[in-house]
Amino acid sequence: AMAGERYGIAMYYGSPTSPYAKAASEVGFADEVVAIQEAYRGGGAKGAAAEVPDRLVRSIGIVGDTWGDCRDEIAHRLASGVDRITIGIPAPTRDACRQILTELVPR
Repeated sequence: AMAGERYGIAMYYGSPTSPYAKAASEVGFADEVVAIQEAYRGGGAKGAAAEVPDRLVRSIGIVGDTWGDCRDEIAHRLASGVDRITIGIPAPTRDACRQILTELVPR
């Protein structure tokens, strides 16, 4: 899961004119953005993905190896005061989405 997120971030942050990279730089990830962009120039998103640290991935999304990992992180963020979490569900049908949401709802 982390590898896919790293690749996506590298794609969005790789361009020197990326508004996403600019925003990340402004909230404490300036050095990371520089490293991602340098790697992107040298070899595209695949190489740049290796420069995306866990801290950056986890600041953007909830990533886990199991539904339980993700559910626990959702519960942690809600307990810390987050009042809204947007969930992108990689599922092909409405029923599959429901099943995933059932797994993610903190218990």
